[in-house]
Amino acid sequence: MIKGISFKSLFIILIVLILTTSSTLGQSRIKDVTQILGLETKRVIGYGLVTGLNSTGDGMRALFTIQSVANLLKRMGLTINAQRIRMRNVAAVMVIAELPPFARRGQVVDAIVSSLGDATSLEGGTLLRTPLLDLNNKVIAYAQGVVSVGGLNTHAGGGRIPLSNFPVTGRVNKGCKIEQEQLFSFITNNSITLTLNDPDFTTAYRIAERINREFNENISTPIDAATVNVQIPQLYLENNQIVEFISKVERLPVITDVVAKVVINERTGTVVVGNDVRLSTVAISHGDLSIQIRPSPAVQQPPGAPATREGRVVVLDEERTGTVGDLAEALNVLGVKPRDLVSIFQALKAAGSLKAE
Repeated sequence: MIKGISFKSLFIILIVLILTTSSTLGQSRIKDVTQILGLETKRVIGYGLVTGLNSTGDGMRALFTIQSVANLLKRMGLTINAQRIRMRNVAAVMVIAELPPFARRGQVVDAIVSSLGDATSLEGGTLLRTPLLDLNNKVIAYAQGVVSVGGLNTHAGGGRIPLSNFPVTGRVNKGCKIEQEQLFSFITNNSITLTLNDPDFTTAYRIAERINREFNENISTPIDAATVNVQIPQLYLENNQIVEFISKVERLPVITDVVAKVVINERTGTVVVGNDVRLSTVAISHGDLSIQIRPSPAVQQPPGAPATREGRVVVLDEERTGTVGDLAEALNVLGVKPRDLVSIFQALKAAGSLKAE
């Protein structure tokens, strides 16, 4: 027993202060909250075969796998009737890779493979050379190599044990080699466009204002909540210093602004709140629990105070202790269950006291 509350009824409320909601502490580099339009990661995809499986490959129902094996052998000079092929050590897979901006020919990246048929595991298999295509069906890269699924073996010690991952999805580490360089167009009319990772009008305005103040000229304009246009100064264009200019822009600090949010995990009782999310005047009742947020100075119920006949009471001063964090801490001391915690915050939101999503 701890202050009248048993370990069984006591649950942990973790309050994570998201400092980016603070107008004084939420500084971030522009490069951390935006991306340059036109420099997005590109994805390529292909169809391939994984061989060398220990009887965990596709079965007879995966006709496309059998046909693919027959076609592969035919290209190698062997003609075999597809209807007579019987195997469980091959699996048909889809292969996906993400190409970073400015990826050059010969550069290697990871490839992800996922089973297309009824294979039970890709563990121990090898991906055969597979062409990867872009949206225009143009071969951009090739993938091949040993497939790693990690986790536990399905057949350990002669028996089956649970897998800790998805055995029909794997990764080929550094198995995708880029053969065709991609063209990236990110400068339009001597300007670049910054797109915000989390669209917000205030943040977009602050980014434009910060850039203009740094370069002492009106070169940046907020277009909307997600877009900021930045004109490259003539001096940087004439001296071929575009990279230097973009680097300076990316490293500028800016104060971000986000919507106040409260996230509650009913199963664990975890409460995640933004910094200083406030509660306005309200009085609600939930079972034997009474919660009062008062505008005048009030004294909070001492931690661990026993319940009275009238029930448990939480009193908070709106000015000094009227935050979600204060309330969550007080409810935790009283041993309020996670399920009740969710209902209480929903009631506060419905009453208009909780000024957050």
